[in-house]
Amino acid sequence: NAVYSQLTFWGAPFVLFFSELNLSNSEIGFIFSLLPFFGLIALFIAPAIARFGYKRTYISYYTVRKLITLPLLLVPWIDKRYDGAYTLLFITAVFVAFAIVRSVANTAYFPWRQEYIPDSVRGKYAATLNTVTQLVSVVTVAFASYVIGRSSDINRFLYLIIIGVIFGLIAVRLAARIPGGAPVQLSSKQGSGFNTALATLRDGNFRLYLIGLGIITFAVTPEATFVPLFMQREAGLPLNQVVLLQTATLVGGLLSTFFWGWASDRFGSKPIILSSLYLQLFLITGWLILPRNTPYTTPLAFTLAGLQGIIAIACVIGAGRLLYVRIVPTAQKSEYMAVYYAVLGLFGGVSQLLSGQLIDLTANMSGQIAGITITPFTPLFGMSLLLTVVGIFFFSRVSADNTYSFG
Repeated sequence: NAVYSQLTFWGAPFVLFFSELNLSNSEIGFIFSLLPFFGLIALFIAPAIARFGYKRTYISYYTVRKLITLPLLLVPWIDKRYDGAYTLLFITAVFVAFAIVRSVANTAYFPWRQEYIPDSVRGKYAATLNTVTQLVSVVTVAFASYVIGRSSDINRFLYLIIIGVIFGLIAVRLAARIPGGAPVQLSSKQGSGFNTALATLRDGNFRLYLIGLGIITFAVTPEATFVPLFMQREAGLPLNQVVLLQTATLVGGLLSTFFWGWASDRFGSKPIILSSLYLQLFLITGWLILPRNTPYTTPLAFTLAGLQGIIAIACVIGAGRLLYVRIVPTAQKSEYMAVYYAVLGLFGGVSQLLSGQLIDLTANMSGQIAGITITPFTPLFGMSLLLTVVGIFFFSRVSADNTYSFG
């Protein structure tokens, strides 16, 4: 599935593909906001999914979401045939269909995941999983960079989509062998859907966790979408090197994943989350002061990309472990996970939508302040910096799964 993800909806090639179709930053932000926004349907469908079975739901919709990717192969033809008039509309329709199916699958996935991974080794499991996916992703991104760098033909993006879908279908076959996820008999109260899900917000620790995670999601979600465009347009990196930056991100995650996994099991999740957030402040500052079009630009960009990978893995392992071990009661996992996924989707969608518009609104910004080069991306990085500080405040108040502090 890592191959599928890197070559399609979550990889730099997709962003560059849409940029090559001359979509604006606002349009790109709008398209990618659809994926998290539809997570809100989790509030309404969680009981039905529990009754149908987490595994059965996930495998079924996991398969369909791979096939929904294939119509994107028609985008260049539609763009050329109708002179760009229906390009955005067609891409939006595909993304809406994909986002709905993805949301159903993920609503089933989170409760199922809590079931089949023992809490005592959750950090080590996450580290092992991330190691495998990072290794595969490094090879995938290097391959994508090679394909994109070989020509300027837009069809090179389509070849990557086809390969991604093939690997995605193989992933479905493998996921079908994971145990658990059987249908659940819910009480009449648990099966009431929306109101029962919202009742979980009476849990103060859950509220703090959601607010903190939502703010951090708002701060970091635009990175995957717009940092590749920043590196191409402002830092002056060639297109194939922009794609190759993902390799540095993956290597950074790969080299640190076992440390974070061991540390989360040994010291608890909260110190790991706070570590990632303090490192995030250094990362954003690095983007702000990155020199443009110099001999140092490329090595510094790759260093920052490596740091981004270290931070991402720490946040995934720390926040995920805290969610499953401390935040979510096993008996109410369906309701809690539905709210978790919906809130994550709301913050993620809004951040994508507003980030693209913000870059377009500040398109004419230029100059220097205190040695920092001002670009259309500077306000976006400034907003991320501020939100990360706010996220640190909220996560520092969340009840931990261990007695160790960040210090």
